Amino acid sequence: LHNHERVKTEHPGLHNNEISKIIGRDWRAATQATRDEYKGLAEEEKRQHAIDHPGYQYQPRK
Repeated sequence: LHNHERVKTEHPGLHNNEISKIIGRDWRAATQATRDEYKGLAEEEKRQHAIDHPGYQYQPRK
C-alpha cells in the first residue's frame, strides 16, 4: 500500500494495472534487506490480526 500511493502520486492518471507493473518492477529490483523489511512488517501484521481476530478462518465465497 505504501508504494501504491507513491506511484499514484508520481504518475497521476495511470490505471491500476500500470501502477501494479511499476510496483512489481520495483520489487524485483529491491535489495534483499528491503524485502526482508517488508516481510517482517507482513509477519507483524499477521500476528496482530491473529490477536485481533482469534479463531478467524478464511472462507472463500462460493
